[in-house]
Amino acid sequence: MNKLFIVILNITIFFNANIKAQGVNLVKDSSSQNQERKLLSKIWEANGMVKFRKGVEVAKTKFFSNFTKTELSLMAGMNFAKQNISSANFNGPFNYPLTSTQKDVYKPAFMGGVRVDGLYKAKFPFAFTTSLNKFSTGTNYKEVKTLEPFIGNFSNFKADDQMFTLNFTALYKLMIPIKMDTSKYKFYFVTGPSLDIRLSNQSLDNQVGNYYRKMFLRAHLGLEFDNNSYYTLFFHYKQGLHSITSTPIKTGFNNFDLGMMIKASDLF
Repeated sequence: MNKLFIVILNITIFFNANIKAQGVNLVKDSSSQNQERKLLSKIWEANGMVKFRKGVEVAKTKFFSNFTKTELSLMAGMNFAKQNISSANFNGPFNYPLTSTQKDVYKPAFMGGVRVDGLYKAKFPFAFTTSLNKFSTGTNYKEVKTLEPFIGNFSNFKADDQMFTLNFTALYKLMIPIKMDTSKYKFYFVTGPSLDIRLSNQSLDNQVGNYYRKMFLRAHLGLEFDNNSYYTLFFHYKQGLHSITSTPIKTGFNNFDLGMMIKASDLF
């Protein structure tokens, strides 16, 4: 009986030891598999990032290879801006008299930036501009309210007549044929889309309803005179393609730019 007990005990100990050893091996195998998976995941991520970067570099090279003979210029000048405001269906909590704020005129301010000119696919002249614009606008209210004889002309919306924006413009240049030496003097017609991003805050009156949009798109048209590549005079007009304020207030925004460009290589 004692011998049988000892044999059974030894067999039990043997199987327990095997089971524990297998369990340890399983834990080790599981741990090593997790490490391998993490390593493979890192390798795949690294390869994916490398492929992505290479793809971006190739796309960038192909894109910029189409632009040749690029020239950087500095530009500065004055702008003249106006807002045409329609707010007849807007009823706000405040009334603003219009005797002093109603000004149907283009008011002057200033602008400055950089511009890159060149050729697209070696034959299409183009220009990209980036500029900072300080606007001081005239405010033309198309509809006004009145309660005669108690209250004169007033509006529930008070337009902001001060604005600071960052502008991006892409232009196509078309040389205008003229009867003079085009190797010295050139006239250009330019056109393209223009995007303004408002950097300044709205007035406290308009922050209540967040009436002014952060970005607005406009059409850009202009005439330019290149004087023997010494400098370029420009006269540009930008017309808003949508309201720069939210519904039901409709505000059309447009301005003229008058200034001069000089090649950066001539200054530095």
